[in-house]
Amino acid sequence: MSGEFWIDQEQVRAGAPAFSDLGTRLREAFAQVQGALMAEGTCWGQDDYGTSFEKEYRPGRDDVFDFFPQAAQALCDIGSGLAESADTADRGESATHTKFTA
Repeated sequence: MSGEFWIDQEQVRAGAPAFSDLGTRLREAFAQVQGALMAEGTCWGQDDYGTSFEKEYRPGRDDVFDFFPQAAQALCDIGSGLAESADTADRGESATHTKFTA
């Protein structure tokens, strides 16, 4: 197998904060939406229509309540991972440079 791996550490490092910032913004937006939905409570009532709505609504809402915090954390993790990848590439280049110039 031939080929090479190349990374522009500065470009990767420069892009990493955008993912972390997006994760933070998603977390904040979700907190506002979640707060608004929770403040409304069970506003659909307890009649047949209300219980029918709730039966369909709650599972979807619960999925969203699970998903968005995970998505926000994943974006933050991507940002951290990109920064760490750039740092690792820097360390590798430095070690290789030292090995071949010593």
